[in-house]
This record gives sequence, structure tokens and C-alpha cells, in this order.
Amino acid sequence: MRDAKPNNQKKPMKTAAAERTAGFRRADAPRIPGASVHTSLASEIGLRIVRGDYPPGTILPNEAKWSETFDVSRSAVREAIKMLMAKSLLASRPKIGSWVEPKERWNLLDRDVLAWYATSPDREVFLKTVQEFRHI
Repeated sequence: MRDAKPNNQKKPMKTAAAERTAGFRRADAPRIPGASVHTSLASEIGLRIVRGDYPPGTILPNEAKWSETFDVSRSAVREAIKMLMAKSLLASRPKIGSWVEPKERWNLLDRDVLAWYATSPDREVFLKTVQEFRHI
């Protein structure tokens, strides 16, 4: 004969969303509302590069370190690096890693790069340069 459990002893089923912890990212981790994780990460790293935290020629931490620092997956880090390479802020080589490109190579007409410059400490110099460029 089957062992029957009364209906009142059933455990509620957990959904995948309920099993995930609400704090899978650190509270201080950058996150742009409505943006994907890799877009937010690219924005944070790009801002740090433009601000001067990572000067040109600096070899950046590896994927595992970024992943640990921002509490994101390594694939999100890879996508963020690819986005920054497309903006010419970074270059990458196997067994060397990713490094910051010289400012002359940066895509300064990119919307994101312009936005990062707008919040950087040396924005006055940059904006004067852009203004001169517009007059040409």
C-alpha cells in the first residue's frame, strides 16, 4: 500500500526566481536601470578608463578578477570587454590580456565615450577641443 501524506504537509515548490538570491550582485556594484549586465559593466569600466583610473598602456585585470570584483559572470565580462574594444578604448591579445589603448585611438564620437567624458574631471579641456573641432 502507498504511503500517503496529508495535503497539509506538502512543501511549497520553489521557483527558479525564488531560489536566486536577491543580492546576486553587490549593493555597490554599478547597474544602469534597464540595461543588461554586460552593458552596465562596460559603462563602469569605460568610465574608469576615461576618468584616468586606468591610463593608456595599463594592462587590465583578467576576466576572473573583474568577475569577482563586480560579482558578475565571466561571459558578462567578456561581452563588456568586446564592447570597449569596439569603441577602441581597449585592445586584447591571448596570454597578454586587455590593455587601454592610447587616447588618440579612442572613438571620441561614440555616444557612450562622450557621456563618460562629460563626467570626467578633465571634461573642460575635452569640451573645448570638441568645440574647436565643430568650428572646423
